[in-house]
Amino acid sequence: MLPVSWLRILRKKQGLTMSEIAERLGISVQMVYQYEKGIRTPKQGERWNAVLDSLNLYQNDWIPCDVALPSDVNEDWVLVQIKERDSGSLWIPKVGEFQQHTNSWWIETDDGIWNVANYHGFDVIAWHVIPSFDLSIEERNHD
Repeated sequence: MLPVSWLRILRKKQGLTMSEIAERLGISVQMVYQYEKGIRTPKQGERWNAVLDSLNLYQNDWIPCDVALPSDVNEDWVLVQIKERDSGSLWIPKVGEFQQHTNSWWIETDDGIWNVANYHGFDVIAWHVIPSFDLSIEERNHD
């Protein structure tokens, strides 16, 4: 089962409000809301790193794919960093799953779920466990 919104899930897991995240980032609560709903995404680089830092997801905690791949049931869906081979650009982290039987990554996008292997020019370079966090249906529909 895919997480509803990993940004929101991590924020709530840590007991933080949208106001607290907004204050940490120096942005409006409305902007945090838009990030969580996928209406807007943080800019690459400094702003994105600040978002990750505000949720205690530091860059050096990501596991490079050439070091290890998810293999535990608790690592079913993880956050992944995708890199474009030609430009070297990093995408905003996506929710993904490594399927051992096909040795491939499946990534959640706005258009559904796609297999990274079918899209030439992209690589999953690192991953980070999404802390387990169960939200009731009521909590999923309210901020």
